[in-house]
Amino acid sequence: MRIRKRIGAFLCLMSSFASAEITFSSDYDRCVNTVSGQYLDICMDKELELQDVKLNKEYHNTMGRIQEFRKYDLRKVQRLWIKYRDAKCEFYYHRYSGSGGLTDSIQCTIKETIQRTQELENIN
Repeated sequence: MRIRKRIGAFLCLMSSFASAEITFSSDYDRCVNTVSGQYLDICMDKELELQDVKLNKEYHNTMGRIQEFRKYDLRKVQRLWIKYRDAKCEFYYHRYSGSGGLTDSIQCTIKETIQRTQELENIN
């Protein structure tokens, strides 16, 4: 019975993460609307850098507000999440996929980073 309750709570928590809206920054939107073709990479690189800074800031904020005994676990989860994100998003790019695959891969990395930042914000 305890396992069912934990699974139910986990599924509720995961559904709230899944339903969170993933939005890119207004700078990214502006950049994409003013450039084309190969210059989109510049927009995506800047957005990934911005979102990575936000992720790292939120990770440190979360580490500062959780109980001491949970810090090791969060560090462990975060390292595993980075491996997961990188493997998932690298899947979209292959030497045979061309530049479209590279774009998909970078967008995946940005989206996963935004979503992870939101997840960290919700940890109490």
